[in-house]
Amino acid sequence: YQRRVWGKFQRKMLEDPSVATVLVPAYRVWPAKNRIYCGGRIITGPWEDLPAHLCAWTALIVLSFLYFIFVAPFLWNSINPVLPCLSGYLFLSTIVTLMLTAWTDPGIIPRKKYKQILMTKPSHSADEHEEYQADNNPVEGSKFCDTCEIWRPPRASHCSICDNCIDTFDHHCPFVNNCVGRRNYGFFLGFVSSVSLLGLSVTVGFLLFSISGEGSSEFVKPGLVLVVSLLVGLPTLALTFSVCCLCAFHLQLVARGHTTREHLTNRPPSALEEGLSFLRARGKSRLHLQRLVLVSPSALVEPAGPFDV
Repeated sequence: YQRRVWGKFQRKMLEDPSVATVLVPAYRVWPAKNRIYCGGRIITGPWEDLPAHLCAWTALIVLSFLYFIFVAPFLWNSINPVLPCLSGYLFLSTIVTLMLTAWTDPGIIPRKKYKQILMTKPSHSADEHEEYQADNNPVEGSKFCDTCEIWRPPRASHCSICDNCIDTFDHHCPFVNNCVGRRNYGFFLGFVSSVSLLGLSVTVGFLLFSISGEGSSEFVKPGLVLVVSLLVGLPTLALTFSVCCLCAFHLQLVARGHTTREHLTNRPPSALEEGLSFLRARGKSRLHLQRLVLVSPSALVEPAGPFDV
């Protein structure tokens, strides 16, 4: 419905010859595949990642829900309340870090066309002017992106899925529905670590629940222990093993100062790039999505969804 209303509004402006330019937030002219919500406060990946992203949320919510419904009461009363409390803390930590990873600008370097629109504002800071000059002038180690028409800095790369150049690009993850780069790698590492510890905590809880038939019978019907253990405990164990391997992989990458892309392409960072690790400051977002800009009505893009207001 919102898209139909927006389409009618845009057609009306295009048909009106008196309307040459309109004043809109900058995210209304965003040229890439990202979805932008809440007036430019949230930016995430394209629609094509949504199935994988929903699978990640479903696995996290459903398995945790079954754990807290069937297993946590038994652990609290018969074993020790520490384990369910720890699981609850790790669950909240996982939810928060997943949202931060998915909804944060990963370090997108604005393409030339979008940057020119931002620079049309009468006043802009000296830092923005310096960024604009850096994107249009080569420096040692930089490479030119034909799609974005900018000189991207060392270790940046163009993501074909999001259609953006990402500063210190690590990889594109459909399960978090976003690229992972300089500005959200810390959140991603926190998410992977939290979900790994949560999986271990939940797995231990299911094991205690399964082998303590006498105590568990006070909370569930006879025979349900085996069903819950097989249908929930085994998938949790498999997912936990996979996520723990992923966490170990990223921890060794951080220790070596490499990115996933550099590891997979067997291209270690050069001497110029060694200092550009994920341990440096995140830096500010360069998108300025909420800034008001003057553009032609034909340049406007339709809203991404009902929360794009």
